[in-house]
Amino acid sequence: MKKRLSLVVALLPLFFCNLRAEEVWPMFRKDPRHTGQSKFVGPTQPTLKWQFKADSAIFSSAAIDQENRIYFVSEKARLYVLEAEGKEKWSLPLGGTVHASPLVDKDGTVYVVTSLTPDKGSFLAIGAEKNKKWEVKTTKSNFSSPVQDSSGTIYVGSGDGCLYAIKVDGLIKWKFQTDGAIRSSPALGFNGEIYTGSTDGSFYAISPEGKLLFRLNCDSPITSSPAVGPDGVVYFGTKAGFVYAISSLGKQRWKIGLSGSIVSSPAIDFNGRVYLGMGNFLVALDGAGRTKWLYRAGGIVESSPAIDQENNIYFGCNDGYLYSLDRQGNLRWKFHLGSSCGQSSPVLGKDGVIYIGTAEGYFFAVGSVKDRP
Repeated sequence: MKKRLSLVVALLPLFFCNLRAEEVWPMFRKDPRHTGQSKFVGPTQPTLKWQFKADSAIFSSAAIDQENRIYFVSEKARLYVLEAEGKEKWSLPLGGTVHASPLVDKDGTVYVVTSLTPDKGSFLAIGAEKNKKWEVKTTKSNFSSPVQDSSGTIYVGSGDGCLYAIKVDGLIKWKFQTDGAIRSSPALGFNGEIYTGSTDGSFYAISPEGKLLFRLNCDSPITSSPAVGPDGVVYFGTKAGFVYAISSLGKQRWKIGLSGSIVSSPAIDFNGRVYLGMGNFLVALDGAGRTKWLYRAGGIVESSPAIDQENNIYFGCNDGYLYSLDRQGNLRWKFHLGSSCGQSSPVLGKDGVIYIGTAEGYFFAVGSVKDRP
């Protein structure tokens, strides 16, 4: 009986960290660990299902709720909510500019990060009825996307150098100061620890109570967001072109140098392989840091990859194409979207449709040929 109870207690952090993992795509990189994994299968033969014109460029990635409604924000800070068929349900101007991705809660609340001026920004909670529930103001612009734990607490970084923990009612639970701006979007570990990078060149692990667990000096700004593997190992890239793998205790497992700056956030497939963009390449690394393959795209790959249930990989590129590769690095297909989709990262809906925005302000739904009406 004691052994069984011990096992249950040991598994509780894993259970609570993954409460949101079974949702469609509620936040940047899909889940609190930022794996980029979807339980759905993407298109085999791509076709355009629909496109939607926003008021400006789309650098944000989308979030998808349980009803398959899609949420994204344009650069001119208009929040859009679309039905799965591409019809606008509603939209709302927020003020300022937005490059970060929204988060949608189970009750329909949308959390959005804005930049009003270089010295002013805000974190907003917008209700399902388009009502502003609360606003937390910051003294610098913001580019970090929010993540949420099982208690509802929101964690997000700011240009003021702080990592914020905000309760669902908008009260600041705590904030942790780093020595640079936080453009990296925080990820959560299995025990609730919060991982984030900073432009001060350090990588941080913070406890759920706001205490420093460890700080790793990487000697280069970090804007790539971390991802947490199934064994708790954390992966991230730096502007100097290094990829790190560190344990949950802050011990460096490995560090490898690639030949370009890394702003793309890593994705982790269902077998633990890591993928991220670097220059004109998508790179695949195994758990020991060995390069399995490199795929050369037609432009710079800043987009963060998405992984479907069959370990197929999807990413956008500055050459205007949406790419899909298999796990061996072979091109399955590429689909022309007309303009750069290198910053808006693709997401998968429950129907296996891929959603992505472009620099020209178009939001695309790409499905399979057989699914086209």
